[in-house]
Amino acid sequence: MLSIGILTHNSPLSLKHTLESYKFNGLLEYSDDITCLIQPSNKSDLENEICSEYKIKTINENTNTMMAGAIKRLIEESKNDYFLFLECDFRLIKSKKITHNILNFSINCLIQKEFDVIRLRNLKNPGHPIHWNLQKQDGINYNNNSELYLCTHYLKNPHIEYPEYIQKKYENPLIYGMKSKNCVYTNNPNITSKEFYIKNIFPHIKQNAHLEPEIFSSWKQSDFNIGITSGIFTHVRLDGHDNKNCYCCPKIYGGTTDNINCVCCATPYKPHEFDKFQNYDTLNDEIDEIYMNNLYNKLQFRYFSNKTG
Repeated sequence: MLSIGILTHNSPLSLKHTLESYKFNGLLEYSDDITCLIQPSNKSDLENEICSEYKIKTINENTNTMMAGAIKRLIEESKNDYFLFLECDFRLIKSKKITHNILNFSINCLIQKEFDVIRLRNLKNPGHPIHWNLQKQDGINYNNNSELYLCTHYLKNPHIEYPEYIQKKYENPLIYGMKSKNCVYTNNPNITSKEFYIKNIFPHIKQNAHLEPEIFSSWKQSDFNIGITSGIFTHVRLDGHDNKNCYCCPKIYGGTTDNINCVCCATPYKPHEFDKFQNYDTLNDEIDEIYMNNLYNKLQFRYFSNKTG
């Protein structure tokens, strides 16, 4: 019923720890159709070896088709009605039982046409980076209210704070409902039908493009129903930057400085390897507003260039 497509480029370390989290938490056994698309780099052989170790099918591109090309190819090669797109640095942090529970529930909601897209990035531990503090600072004025969904990362009851924009559709497992005009399109982990991808996303795919900027305007003018779960994935990148002026990661992981240069960091960012003991066994994660408010006061509100170190 669910096909899973994974994109990797020049990131064998991230891929290794991400796939280990998928194996440990039962994602690899959930689907009979899992494919990893490998964009070309001098580390492609390592990425192929890692995929072979985890018995995952691979597609090796001759040229880097970027995000948009990868998504299109993975969907075209998929065989099931529903599709989950993942990048190699989106790690699974929920147990097998919870992972399967949320995936089953999400797919059922799609089958019943309650939502067009369901998001799966964890609200309490979304990983790095996440720009929630910019939305908190400007409120509904931030980015013309197209990213109001970010409040779900710092408000315990966002549906009470913004009742005209957010509804709590289900309590257990938690799913908020929003409209696409307040919930921008993202390449972050989400499930939708293959039919929806082909009809509504494929027309915006351009060769050698990222997809998010290209679809931005039309997405916020649409009336798609977006479901936001408490989430099962977090963003952790361990490699792949190639010292291309990463604004947040320390030098050991590909950044150009160990200074704090990220809009969501209060302390130096230190990505960690997968640890099965850091998984979460709760179905829904309750947002700690006091903690988030204290953190907010310590954050900066603009990016700094790493070019000068």
